[in-house]
Amino acid sequence: YIFWYDRNKASPRAAKRIPPVESIMTTLSRHFITSLAACALLMQSDRTLASSIIALSTAEHLAASAAVFRGVVEGSNYFRDARDEQIYTRTSLRVLEPMKGTFPSIVTVVHRGGAIGEERDFAGNSPRFAPAGEYLVHVVRRPDGKLTATQGGSSAVKLKRESGHLPPEQATLLSEIRALTNSGQNTG
Repeated sequence: YIFWYDRNKASPRAAKRIPPVESIMTTLSRHFITSLAACALLMQSDRTLASSIIALSTAEHLAASAAVFRGVVEGSNYFRDARDEQIYTRTSLRVLEPMKGTFPSIVTVVHRGGAIGEERDFAGNSPRFAPAGEYLVHVVRRPDGKLTATQGGSSAVKLKRESGHLPPEQATLLSEIRALTNSGQNTG
């Protein structure tokens, strides 16, 4: 160790111990190796893609969507698209209430992410539909004609009923959409 004496201090007790350069380099090397190992582990883990959206008003979200409905998840399955080799989730929802558009009784929505075997791939803003969950869903058509959530997860609002009733903010959202679509008569 090197001792350094501060001339501005009155006594030699003000001397400070400075570790030798070798000690500092050893510590930095240890931290670097630990950080490198952590990065390597993260790179080998499941793939996750980040994303962001621009917040829309209810009217803007409705206008940006080809169709809007309230539905219950009937099932989901995962598949790898041969065109881009990415994993996707196909979710089937039973339509409870059409709000904009015309629907069959079961609608299929496709979004990026899912799991096949040990491989997991999740896009940050993809909706995560729970089995038997009730959702308010805004959809658009993808270039291949399949439906997908207009703005990812924010376009698939899980409706949380307690004793058969929705929380006030969700009940208000549904009322606002019904009003904007003339009680679901908008075939937009």
